[in-house]
Amino acid sequence: MLFDDPTSLEPEDIVHWFEVCAAGLECEEREAHRQLGTQGQLSSTLTEVLSVGATREEISDYFKACRRELEISALLMLTASAEARLRLDASIRMQNQDALGKRLKVLRGNARSEWMIPLYEDGIVDAWKAYIGSINLPVRADRARLLASVGRFKNLLGVRHWVAHGRYWRIQRGIEHFPPDVAAGVVEDLYIALRAAAGLEGLPSFA
Repeated sequence: MLFDDPTSLEPEDIVHWFEVCAAGLECEEREAHRQLGTQGQLSSTLTEVLSVGATREEISDYFKACRRELEISALLMLTASAEARLRLDASIRMQNQDALGKRLKVLRGNARSEWMIPLYEDGIVDAWKAYIGSINLPVRADRARLLASVGRFKNLLGVRHWVAHGRYWRIQRGIEHFPPDVAAGVVEDLYIALRAAAGLEGLPSFA
């Protein structure tokens, strides 16, 4: 499978996949408009979702909706890959006796199984935030910058939660705020911040 190995999957890999799929949608839309202009028939695939005699506007609206669903899929993959990397890293880090490793080990002891350790609230990400808050930093702004980079990941989790549970309520910051390149930037900033934080006191590098 394309994205089977979360430890080697980078945000840009998912963005490239999105761009390939988006280009395919654009080709399909152009072909649909061409067929409409020559009074031809839409492909059998499109006639299943668009009524006979569909207008140009209806075709455009349909493909716009397709792109939005593709964006959601990309965001889900970006968030899921980050969660996998966070959890795999935590699993290894729990064996260490440093402050972060000990915090993570307590979380493991409070959960019935490793996959049930919370990711954010009172979980793995909050353990990282507590660690960043406790270490000595030469510049005060550095701590705020690291914490902000880690904290922004929570916004992606909110959208993921909304999608996974049926999209039946309105969320404050929806998918329109997180196109794939922006979401990828949030994940990349998270990785950079965790690697920087780990390096400040000689901890093993973030996965």
